Amino acid sequence: MDRQTASPGAAAQKRELPRIARGPHAATLLAQAGIHSCPAVPLIARGQVLGALVLVRGPLPSGEDDTALAGCATTVIDNARWLQSVRCRREVWTAGRVSDA
Repeated sequence: MDRQTASPGAAAQKRELPRIARGPHAATLLAQAGIHSCPAVPLIARGQVLGALVLVRGPLPSGEDDTALAGCATTVIDNARWLQSVRCRREVWTAGRVSDA
């Protein structure tokens, strides 16, 4: 059975793919791969928006795992930003100590 006729949302999928694709050829490739949606999940840490995680959904089921993945990605990005700020402060502090010597 054809993927387009197998799913009840096949007509909606066919209409939406051109919106998420870069062009008609890309929309055709997405349809052939079974891609049906492309939601973006905000990455928010400490009340600050860090960015968005874009998920491309295909024929496999999705759900709560998307939210868990976004939560993990937010934690990783927030920790990386914190580490970078600590390293910058350490460099400034070290540079100040060297200039005082």
